[in-house]
Amino acid sequence: MLVNADAREQTAVARSDGARRATLSLPRSGLVQWVLSCAQDKMHARRPFHELVAAKDVRANPALLLFQRIYKLEAEYREQGLDHDARGRERLARSLPLFDKLASWVHKLQPRLRPKDPLAKAITYFINQEPFLRRCFTDGRFELDTSRVERAIREVAIGRKNFVLTGSPEGAERLATAYTVIESARRALGTDRLRLYLIDVINKLEAGWPLADLHALVPDTWNAAQAAEHAAGDVGPNSAQRGGS
Repeated sequence: MLVNADAREQTAVARSDGARRATLSLPRSGLVQWVLSCAQDKMHARRPFHELVAAKDVRANPALLLFQRIYKLEAEYREQGLDHDARGRERLARSLPLFDKLASWVHKLQPRLRPKDPLAKAITYFINQEPFLRRCFTDGRFELDTSRVERAIREVAIGRKNFVLTGSPEGAERLATAYTVIESARRALGTDRLRLYLIDVINKLEAGWPLADLHALVPDTWNAAQAAEHAAGDVGPNSAQRGGS
């Protein structure tokens, strides 16, 4: 599961294969019930159609072509550097009609197929997940799939045997937290600025950074604050470099 959370609003966006609600444990704040907006991963909905086409079942071609057009538009939005709101508007205007066409094709074809037909299984999966698949077109915060996240956790999967002996359950939880923070920061800041971010944040936490201002240390917020400092004419070392000195 991928969760994008806002510690100030106590809201979260979850990307998973089915979880609709979760309880998250936040440092020093006890257990908080977060209401999660659930969006299904389109990569998993697309895969059965792709496998059918690879197996020379041309009946799945219309679905795969529509998925490809949706992904092509998504690449265009990414190249344009659209923020979440702008991406949501573009998806509503341009991507959603393609998804509606795909859904219409699926619903018309389903009654004509035998239940054990491989195409029927792909269609049934799509129909069962359709409400969650649609969430991406009404909320620009969602990515179409979790492929980027799956690539990010590959390092954990490869090295997991090295972490069997973490000393204690609490040590394992701290290791998981460290992985979450580092990968989130890497995704938001890139590898080059990751070290600066970690130095600055660790120093601030050790100095007693107030819990009420914890949201300021989230990678995206931290990066925006750094950019604002430089835009305001601060040509000296940024806060991350000051923290590491």
